[in-house]
Amino acid sequence: DIKAYFRTFSNISNLSFHGLLNYSEKDELLFYFLNKIISLIGGSFQFFLFVCALISILPIMFLYKKESQNSMLTMSLFLVVAPFSIFFSGLRQALALGIIAVAYNFIKDKKLFKFILLVIVASYFHKSAIFCLLLYPIYHAKITNRWLIFVIPIMSVTFIFREQIFSVILQFISTNFYEAYNYIKPTGAYSILILLILFAIYSYLLPDKNKIDKEFIGLRNFLLLAICIQFFASINSQIMRINYYVLLFIPLLIPRIKDYCKKGNIKLVNSLEIIMIAFFIFSFFYKGYTDNDVLNIFPYIPFWR
Repeated sequence: DIKAYFRTFSNISNLSFHGLLNYSEKDELLFYFLNKIISLIGGSFQFFLFVCALISILPIMFLYKKESQNSMLTMSLFLVVAPFSIFFSGLRQALALGIIAVAYNFIKDKKLFKFILLVIVASYFHKSAIFCLLLYPIYHAKITNRWLIFVIPIMSVTFIFREQIFSVILQFISTNFYEAYNYIKPTGAYSILILLILFAIYSYLLPDKNKIDKEFIGLRNFLLLAICIQFFASINSQIMRINYYVLLFIPLLIPRIKDYCKKGNIKLVNSLEIIMIAFFIFSFFYKGYTDNDVLNIFPYIPFWR
């Protein structure tokens, strides 16, 4: 997508602010304003990419640095499970992801107004970010082990009837979203779904339910939400874009399990963490050397070459 963004930057450089208001999609106007501001201060497209990288990556870096319990495991999960690849090409959504990373602190501290404000700002970079409004109530829901008797059947029914449910949801989506999400077609996107289900089993069986705190439960709730969204990714490829925001927080959950696990499970968790780190790093490079590298990010070739 970098070539397309280069054309956008070049076009916006020649527009006035008034002309900018009529350029492309108004509901993602902040992205175009960022293009214009960089061009006004004499910045090149390369400098624009540099600014986008700072805005998108630094908030995630600081979030992981502050919240992670195992840096190697977090980084390996970020490479494969979280949307690492999107930062190389999907500039608009990468910027939105960086803003949502900041919004996580407002979720934790129950600062609803500031959270909503940041989600709105993120949606003006990529409209899919508006779905992040779900993160606040999901995080604060107290879904403990005893609720699994209700959660598992509901999730099972959701998976079985995902096509019918998706068709109903489409009726409530605005026309702007409808064009991108108005089809049902099998995508075969089950590998991440299976992995997320395994993570859910891991996060419910191994921790001591008497040790876990509110933040652990909140992050685990995000995992359940990611699974539900991934159900629909198997019938619509665009749904994965929505799940990127939720998957961003999975690398914070999995390393925490060690701190809350039952005493008899510590050795098992230590072994599983080593296996996961090795597996995810290997998987990342394997995909980079095969045709599975959909976004063609490895080996990385700078746009100016």
